[in-house]
Amino acid sequence: MGARRAVMTEAQARRFIRAARAEDPRAVVEIVTEAGTVRIMPEPTPVAPTVDQAHDGRKPIPWT
Repeated sequence: MGARRAVMTEAQARRFIRAARAEDPRAVVEIVTEAGTVRIMPEPTPVAPTVDQAHDGRKPIPWT
């Protein structure tokens, strides 16, 4: 059996990604093409700095 070929427009790809992210904002979306796989990762989650990262050495370390 031959492989079925499908063409996806940019608008269709955007709708596909939007639908996947609506279900799970952290979803990894993969689109498989003849040229390879396109993997669209979620936006990185901002992380609050730790005490060591926030300390600049001029002030005492704030303990909360």
